Amino acid sequence: MSASLGGGGESGALIEESVRGHLETGRHIREVAHGAHVRVNTVRYRLPRFEELTGTSLDAPDTAVELSWALAAREPRTPPRDPAGSAP
Repeated sequence: MSASLGGGGESGALIEESVRGHLETGRHIREVAHGAHVRVNTVRYRLPRFEELTGTSLDAPDTAVELSWALAAREPRTPPRDPAGSAP
């Protein structure tokens, strides 16, 4: 996803971080800013930038669901433990 955000790189990753936080905090911009250690205005800039780059609206419920799924799919997963290899 961040590859399509501003050509990828650090800028795209920062926008993605703000969008992820926006969804995870129930759209509380101050919490996103606090968690990312940036100013509220920085988050307020990044969210519309995401919408501009993707042509979507973060206010649309369908977009929020699709983004949540896409972001979850990008998270590294821990392989399941092998029950046969566990101690008795």
